[in-house]
Amino acid sequence: MRKIKESALLNAEEFDLIFDQIENIYDSNRNFFDSLQQRLNASKNLRFCDILLEHLRLMYPYYQKFFMKQIIAMEVLQNRLDSDKNFATLLREITSETRIHLPLVSYLIKPMQRITKYPLLLEKIYKNTPSSHPDYKDCQEALNFSKKICININEACRRMECFNKLDWIQRKVSFSKHRSLKLIDFNSETRFLGPRTLIRYGVLTKISSSSETLIGLLFNDFLMLIVPDRKQSKLSSINDIFKNKQAIETNYHLYRQPLLLNQFELMNNHQKSSNHSDEKLDSSSTHSSSRTFTIRLKEKDKLVTLKAQSPRDRTQWINDLHQAQQHYFAILNQMEQRKIGLQLSSLTLHQPIGNLFLTLEETVQIYTIEGIRFNRCSMPSGHRERLDKRFK
Repeated sequence: MRKIKESALLNAEEFDLIFDQIENIYDSNRNFFDSLQQRLNASKNLRFCDILLEHLRLMYPYYQKFFMKQIIAMEVLQNRLDSDKNFATLLREITSETRIHLPLVSYLIKPMQRITKYPLLLEKIYKNTPSSHPDYKDCQEALNFSKKICININEACRRMECFNKLDWIQRKVSFSKHRSLKLIDFNSETRFLGPRTLIRYGVLTKISSSSETLIGLLFNDFLMLIVPDRKQSKLSSINDIFKNKQAIETNYHLYRQPLLLNQFELMNNHQKSSNHSDEKLDSSSTHSSSRTFTIRLKEKDKLVTLKAQSPRDRTQWINDLHQAQQHYFAILNQMEQRKIGLQLSSLTLHQPIGNLFLTLEETVQIYTIEGIRFNRCSMPSGHRERLDKRFK
C-alpha cells in the first residue's frame, strides 16, 4: 500500500476506494491473534470461542463496509491496470518482491475468504465440543453470529450491487423522446412493491423485417427495452452488460415506453399470427428458433417477438417474466381485496362525530423543476398547534 500511495499513480479517491477498511481489517485480525496468543500462554485448558465472539463483533462493521465497495473497487483497479502501463508495471514489481508472489487482487479477496471460513470451522468445532465443556455455549454463539455476519454481508452486497446498477441506468438511459418519463427515479420505491429491483437484464434481438439488438431490463414493476445511441455499437455477443467495458460506457435511449407488468402477457410459443404482429415478422427459421419468446401488448393487441442469446437464456427470461408478473398480480389482488373490505366495513360505521382537516404540503416522489424533494405533513390537532412528521 505504501509504495502504491507514494507512486501517485492512483489519485486519492481511487486509493481510498480500493483500500477502504483494509487497515482496520488487518488491525482487528492482529488484535484477535494477540488475544489468542495471550490466552494460550496463560492457560493449558484452552478456551477461545469467547475471544472469537468478542472480536467478530468488533470486526463486523469493517468487513461490511469493505464488501459494500468491493465490486466497484475491483472494477476501478482493473480499469487502471488496463489503461495505465506504469501502474501495471508497478504492481508486477511489488508482486515479485513479496514472499509468496501473489498479485494485489489476491490480497483484496482475502477478507472474503477469511470471513466466510468462520462458519465452516466453527461448525466442526461445535459438533466436536462436549456440551459440558466451558467453551460450548460461546462456540454456539460464535457460530450463530458468524452465520449472521455472512448473511448480512451478502445482503448488503446484493443491495449495493442493485443500487449501482440502477444508478447506471439512471445516468446512461435517456428519456428525451418520452418527456413524461424523464423524472423516473430508478433507485426509489415502487407504487406498491417496495424498493425497485432489477430482476433480469441482457441482450435481446427483436425479430422483425429489420432485426434490432436491444437491451432488456426487467424490474419488479415494469419491463424496459433500450437501444444504444450509436448504431455501430455491437452488443449481440455480450453476456453481461455490467461486466463489459463497451456496454458500460455506451449511452442508451428507450426503444419504446416501459411496459408495466400488467400491460402485456407472455404468449405460448405457438400462438403467433400475422394479424397481431407489431411489425412484419421475418418468416425465416430464426423466427421459430428455440431462442425466441413472444409477448402480447394488451392495449394494442400486438405481438413482439424477442430472441434471447441461447435456449437457456430464453427459458430464464420466460421464468423471470412469469414470476415477476405473478407477484405483481398477487399484490394487485391483495390491494383490491383490501379496498373491497374497507368499502364493506364502511357500511357499518356510525354517524361522524367530528371533522379532521389535513393540509397536504408535499407528496412523496413529487419533484420540483430542480429535482428537490421536501416531504412534510402538517396537521392541527386539539390544543397542539402543529404536528409535523418527516417521512420518505
